[in-house]
Amino acid sequence: MKKITAAQYKDGINSLNIFTEMLREALKQAMPGVELRKESAHAWRGFQIEKYPGLKKSQYYCQIYLDKPNIVAFHEYYEMQPHPFQVDFDLFSHGFFVMEYEGQKQMLLEFIRTAHQEAIAWNKSEKRRQIVPVRFI
Repeated sequence: MKKITAAQYKDGINSLNIFTEMLREALKQAMPGVELRKESAHAWRGFQIEKYPGLKKSQYYCQIYLDKPNIVAFHEYYEMQPHPFQVDFDLFSHGFFVMEYEGQKQMLLEFIRTAHQEAIAWNKSEKRRQIVPVRFI
């Protein structure tokens, strides 16, 4: 372990909260009319997509895993690991943190637009019907 100062702790928590709010704004803009629920656990933080046309109710999430904070994941969840449908976006490799706010937001918007369109196609796919437990179809 290593020492952390109060300032580092406060800055880290504040940054995580700012990113979470940016992610919420991007989800709302990229998916007009979406109903979201902010969620977190010991391993991740983000949003459950409670309702959106073309997606199964409350089965999709957009989040970061705290052990891989550079990855934003958009995935369907239903008791299966790994997730049969997941689209990842690496913030570090795309230069997210060197951009100004507008560039960061645009990058998140593009990722979410692409990911949710892929999710809608996945929902309609025969492959999904073959592997997803019947109660989630």
